[in-house]
Amino acid sequence: MTSSKRAPFDAQAARAKRPIPLWADAFLRDTQELQADEVGAYLLILMAMWRRRSCDLPDDDRRLAQVAKVSTRLWNARIGPVIRPFMLVEDGMIFSKRLKFEAAYVEREVKRQSDKKRSAERDEDKRENSRKALKTNKLASSTDISTDNTADASADDPRNHPRHYPSQQPNNPTYGGREYSSDEESSPPPMAAVDQDFLSEIATACGYQSEAIPGAWLGTKAADLVSGWLIAGLTEDAIIDRARKSREVHPEPPATPQALSGFMAAPQKAQRRNDAPPPSKAEVLQLKARMINSGGYCPPSVVTPVQARDLLAMGLVEPETLKVRGIAF
Repeated sequence: MTSSKRAPFDAQAARAKRPIPLWADAFLRDTQELQADEVGAYLLILMAMWRRRSCDLPDDDRRLAQVAKVSTRLWNARIGPVIRPFMLVEDGMIFSKRLKFEAAYVEREVKRQSDKKRSAERDEDKRENSRKALKTNKLASSTDISTDNTADASADDPRNHPRHYPSQQPNNPTYGGREYSSDEESSPPPMAAVDQDFLSEIATACGYQSEAIPGAWLGTKAADLVSGWLIAGLTEDAIIDRARKSREVHPEPPATPQALSGFMAAPQKAQRRNDAPPPSKAEVLQLKARMINSGGYCPPSVVTPVQARDLLAMGLVEPETLKVRGIAF
């Protein structure tokens, strides 16, 4: 049963794990004058605020630009001036008044649900203790009647098999929907322990800010995936190093850790691939320059602002070409 001593319920932390409430009609009405990248930046900032216990962010243009996934120059020039009117600033923190209101409502609801659940658990504990007390009294009174004949009869009576008295034998643990014991040949597959701090460290190595890590990087599926890498023979340092090196090929942080599976192959497979070194930074830039200068379709996200400036410095592209492509630099 549940323990009598439990840590106080943290409504703010529980709220941060719930879905962010978004009123579609109000949001579309408020953002109808914004461009697509401005709407995206606004949403990213709201979601980053929602994941924090205080439901706000430091009022720092550089950090806000990182959360919005735009360059600081673009944030100061266009994105920031259209988003800041939706926010309030107090004591060095920027926040949304409407989002704070919704956060308070969700916190009250999760607190109410927690109180209800704990009350039900306390009632169940009381009922369980009462059942145990009655069973103890019944067993104590039955021990007064003990003769050789009754003992023999009891031993032969199938109703007196220990399996009919759950309190007299422990429950075998289950795995995969069946019972198993330590003397069986089969056993559950090993699992390596993975905590959220390590998952956050991997996401940070891929380029995410600590306050803007998506939930897909911190859930059970992500932990199971990383556990598989550890079981395959990779160390935690090797996983962090490969996650960091993955940015040389894919500068933008991946949406889920599943995208890193190719970089986290078993050590023996990775050794065979080491014969062919990864492309250098210059080779990657030359490839992307050919994409930009070609006549075909090229999405604005093909390069980051930093890469765009490197392309200009190397003379691989012209500023006018980047402007036509809609690439920020």
